[in-house]
Amino acid sequence: MKAGCFIKGLVIVTILVAATLYVISNYWSEIENYGKKRIVEYYLSKLDDSIDSLKSSTEKTELINTLHSYKQAVLLSKKIETNKLVEVVDSLNIIVQDHQLSTEKLIEIKEYLQEAIENETGTKDGN
Repeated sequence: MKAGCFIKGLVIVTILVAATLYVISNYWSEIENYGKKRIVEYYLSKLDDSIDSLKSSTEKTELINTLHSYKQAVLLSKKIETNKLVEVVDSLNIIVQDHQLSTEKLIEIKEYLQEAIENETGTKDGN
């Protein structure tokens, strides 16, 4: 290898490393938030078919609002544990699989999601 090629290669690698470090140090939080949002949306989109199949009712609207609150809590948490997210989605799919949402099921879902929110954020109401 010629000395000129080596020096050019060294300069290019140095520039690439510096650019990467700059982007990571200045824009990491934006990259991380974007990734979190995409992961959560991907997993919660698996619930869309189940929710769409439910009859329109106040329970359905309340379920959508509760899921939105859960999504916000997950996005605000420092770390997303995908295995817990998958567990929540699978559990909710099982609960609403008969395409009917009763008040009892809604209460069960809300309690389950509240517990999941507390696990994600590490806090309980009143503390």
